[in-house]
Amino acid sequence: LSITNNCTNENENKIKATATEAVRIYKPTLLKEDPLPLDRAELSYAEKLLQASSDGLIPVKLEEDVVIQRISHDLYASAESGFRELYNNEARACRIARNHYYNDDASPRIEVTLVPSERKLVIHGIDSMGMSQEKFLTVYTVLGRSDNFDSKEVGQFGCGRASYVTLSDIMVLETYSRETGEKYAVMGKNGIGYNVLPPPTDLNEYGTRITLTLRHGISIVNLVKYMMKVCMFSGVDTYLNLEEDISTDGLPSYRIEKVHTKAGRYRLGTITFAEYLENKVQTAETWRPLVKMVFVEAKEDTDFYLYGIIAIRKGYDNDLVAEIPDNSSGETYLLGTPIEADGIQLPFSHWVLNIKDERKYPPTADRERLSDNAINAIEDKVKSSLKEKLQFLNLKSVQEYVESQYKPIYRVLEGMGLGEYLSEYTVDLAKFVEISVKTPEYPNRTKIRDLLAQSQNLFYLDSLNENKIALIRSKVPDAIVFKLSSGKKEREQSSSSTVVVDPFQLFRRFDVKFGEEFIRENNLKMKRRERIVPEDLPVHEAGAGWYSWGRFRTVKRHTTRTAREDIGRDTIRVPEGSMRTYLRLLSMVKTRYKIVKDDRELESSGTGTTLKSFVDSIGRKMVQTSDGKMRVTDTITHSSKKKMKLVLYSDPSITRHMHSEEHLSIAGDDDLLFELMAFCEFHRIEYTADVDGSEALAHVEGHNYRRSEFIADPSYPKIGDSEILYSVAHAAKAVKDGKMLNIFLNAVRYSKEAAEVREMREYLISKEVGHS
Repeated sequence: LSITNNCTNENENKIKATATEAVRIYKPTLLKEDPLPLDRAELSYAEKLLQASSDGLIPVKLEEDVVIQRISHDLYASAESGFRELYNNEARACRIARNHYYNDDASPRIEVTLVPSERKLVIHGIDSMGMSQEKFLTVYTVLGRSDNFDSKEVGQFGCGRASYVTLSDIMVLETYSRETGEKYAVMGKNGIGYNVLPPPTDLNEYGTRITLTLRHGISIVNLVKYMMKVCMFSGVDTYLNLEEDISTDGLPSYRIEKVHTKAGRYRLGTITFAEYLENKVQTAETWRPLVKMVFVEAKEDTDFYLYGIIAIRKGYDNDLVAEIPDNSSGETYLLGTPIEADGIQLPFSHWVLNIKDERKYPPTADRERLSDNAINAIEDKVKSSLKEKLQFLNLKSVQEYVESQYKPIYRVLEGMGLGEYLSEYTVDLAKFVEISVKTPEYPNRTKIRDLLAQSQNLFYLDSLNENKIALIRSKVPDAIVFKLSSGKKEREQSSSSTVVVDPFQLFRRFDVKFGEEFIRENNLKMKRRERIVPEDLPVHEAGAGWYSWGRFRTVKRHTTRTAREDIGRDTIRVPEGSMRTYLRLLSMVKTRYKIVKDDRELESSGTGTTLKSFVDSIGRKMVQTSDGKMRVTDTITHSSKKKMKLVLYSDPSITRHMHSEEHLSIAGDDDLLFELMAFCEFHRIEYTADVDGSEALAHVEGHNYRRSEFIADPSYPKIGDSEILYSVAHAAKAVKDGKMLNIFLNAVRYSKEAAEVREMREYLISKEVGHS
C-alpha cells in the first residue's frame, strides 16, 4: 500500500468499516480495478472465460487452506517474531484498558513466565481487556482482519495472532472479557483452527493468558534477550518470572552477557528512550573513557521521536574526540517495537528513533523491517527537523571555535556525518583546523587547532626560515609561523569518501597571513650582514603522554620555546648534525635533562652545557656495575670485551645478581640512564637499553613468571613497567624466604603500580639484608 493512500484515506477507511454487532473491522485502502471498456461481442470467442468474469474482469480467488498455512507458518521468520506479535497484541489491549477504563482504576500489566525445564512460556495480560466471544469469532479467527483503527497503535495487518506457530504447534488461549464479562478458553492447533476447552477456573482478572510449550531448537537465552528489548518501550509494566535458572552450559560469555538467566522476577519495562540510551552510552564496554555527552532531542508529535547522543571520549593520545557512529549506533522502533531500518544514518554516536504512525510509515508484511518507501520518507522528515536542532553547532568566527566546548565534535565533523546539517562556513572551518602543519616548536607534526589555542596570528611559510620568522615576529611578537607537514593538497579522510582539501583557499578564508607577502607589504628587511637572533629557542625535553585512550602513560618528547636567558645548566647544547641521535633518548627515559641546538650566541653567552662538557662530567662518575664499582670512563675499556647493557631500575644493587661473561650491566634511574646513553653515543660504545623491563624476567632462573602477571596492558610499554618487572626479578634473586617472596609477588600482581611496588620491594629487601 502506498504511504500517501494510507494517510489520505484514513477517515474514508473508518467510514468503510463494517460492523458485526459491537465489533468494528478495520480495512486498509484496497486497490480496485475496473473492467476494460470492451464490447462483449469482441470477447464472445472465449465463452467460458466470459461466463466466469464480471464484464470481462476475472477476479482472483484464494485456495483458503493453502493460504492459511502459508501465512501461519511462513510469514514470520523466528521465535522472536512470534513472541513480539503475541506480546504486542496484549500490550495494545493493556493500553486500551488503561486509557478507556481509567474510571474503573484499571492498572494493567503483563506477566511473562518461563519454566525452562518444561520449556513452558506464559504471556498474561492482567487487568487488561480480554476478548469477547463475538470478537474472537469475527476478528481473531479471520486472518487479515483487524479491529485497530488507530494508526498510532501497533497492529494493522491482522495476521500476528498466527505467529504462535513459530514458538509451538499448540497454543492455549484463556480470556476474561472486560466488555462482556465472558470467560472462555480455546486451543490453537498449528495455525489451522481452534478447539473449545473447558472454562478457565483461575482467571480472576480481566485479560488474556496465552500458554505455549516451546519447541526444541528454540534458544531460551536468545528469547529472553529479545524479550528484554521488545518489552522496554511498550508503555506497559511488564515482568519476567523465571521459575528456574536457565542452563547456559557451553554458551560463550558474550551470548549470556546482560541477559537474565537466574531464577527470579525481573522488571522488563517500561523506561523512556532517553533513559535507555543514556544508560547504554554510560555503560558501554570500551577502552575509551566517556568524558561528556551532548544530547539532541527532536519531537514530531505525529510522526516520530528522536533522541541522539554525541559521546565525547578520550582518544588514544588522551585528547578528547567525538565517537564516530558505526553500523550499530542507531536503533529504530515502530511504536516502541524494534524494527530493522537499514539505510537510516543519523549524525550521532548513538541514537534511537521511534516512528509513531504505522500506516504512514508501514512495515513489511512480516513486520521485521520498514518498507523502503517508509525508510526514505521518515529519513527525509527526520533530517529536515535535525537541520534546525543542530544549529547550536554552527560557527560564525574562528574565535567562536577557540572558545567552543564542542571542539571534539568539529575534529570529526565529516566522519560524524554532520556536514549536510551545518553551514558551509562551519564545515570549512572544521577542515581548516584539522590541517597538519609543522612549526619550529613542533618539528614533527601538529594541527592548526593546537596553534589557535596559543594565538590567532597565524603565518604560513613554504619553509621555516629562522630569519624570516624573526622578521615576522619583529612586527607581530605573538606570531605563530608554520608550514604544511605534507604536500600542498591534503586528503581529508571521512567515513564515506576521501576529499582533497586545498589548504591555501582555507588559509585565506580564515585570515592566515602568507609570510612572504607580509614581509614584502611591511617592507621588512634585514640589514646587510645582519643576522637576526631569535629571542627564544625550541628546547626539547622528555615528558609524558597518555596513550591508548587514556589507559597509560609513556615517555613522549615535548618541544617548547624558551627564552635564551632561561636556558639552565640541565639543558645540553648539541651540535646540529648530532641532534637526531640525542633527541631519540628523550623518547626513551623521562629525564630532567633537556636538549637545545647549539649556536654561536649560546656559545658566546655560555648558557646551558655543551655536549662535550656534559659527557666529560659523566665520565668522572662512579657507578655500580655487574663487575663491581667503577668510573664511567672505565667502561670504555670493558666495552671492548663486554657489551654494555643499561637497565632502567631505581636500585643499582640488582647488578650484583646480573654478572655475565657477555654483558656489563648497569642499572639506574631515568637521569642516570640518559647520562650513560649519551656517554655511549658520544664515544660510540655499543650498548643496549632495557627501559620497559622486557628482559627483566629472563634473569630469574627456576621460575616461569610471565610479564602479564605483574603489569597491566602488557602489550603496551609504559612508564613504570621496568620498575615493576625488575623489582620482581630483584626480589626473586635476593630474597631467600620463599613465603615472604610469594607474599610480595602476590602483592605485585594485585597492585601493578610502580611506586607502590618499589616501596614494597625496598622494605622486603631491607629486611632480607638486615636479617642476613
